[in-house]
Amino acid sequence: MVNILIRDLHIPAYRILQQDILHCHWHSFFDGSYWVCGNFPYNISTQIVFGILENRDIVEGMVGMFQKEVAIRIVSTPGRREYGIQSVMVHFYYESFYLFELDPNEFDPPPKVHSAVIKLVKRPRPLFDFEYQKMLRIVKLAFNQRRKKLSNALSSLGLEKDEKISELWHLRAENLSGKDFFYIYTKVEEKGLALPDMNYLDG
Repeated sequence: MVNILIRDLHIPAYRILQQDILHCHWHSFFDGSYWVCGNFPYNISTQIVFGILENRDIVEGMVGMFQKEVAIRIVSTPGRREYGIQSVMVHFYYESFYLFELDPNEFDPPPKVHSAVIKLVKRPRPLFDFEYQKMLRIVKLAFNQRRKKLSNALSSLGLEKDEKISELWHLRAENLSGKDFFYIYTKVEEKGLALPDMNYLDG
């Protein structure tokens, strides 16, 4: 693709940074903030979204093509089966828009999956004030056993049950709003509870 950009579209080579997006320094691209746009490799698209979240201080927004199921997952809302870790974390920082779908026949050669384009626009400020990695661990823990009630999925936290926690403990992670997750976060912070180290990203 780089050769095509240089040879056919006459893009100066010095304007092209050919790097692995999973192993590069996002702050080195430009002096200020920027948008991320692309037809992302589907096998690493989830990791790219988390890269955007981790670099949210400089990424103003994104327009990207994803496998349809992944796109739906990113923009999903509470109560839908696609709602997961990405849905929750993206919602804290970005407004999301499901733009359009593409049939396999739009590509040459046609892939075996349908595609969709979505847009993320950074909010003027995050919905809540929290430490990113701590919130991510809580959300991951909740979705690790997504078919179980939170009373099972988050039992290891040892939270004291006030009226709100007791209400949430009867729900599954996919039914919790960002506000609900923030409430759990505040209770974890108040008690100084330890969080498990979790390395997986899907949910």
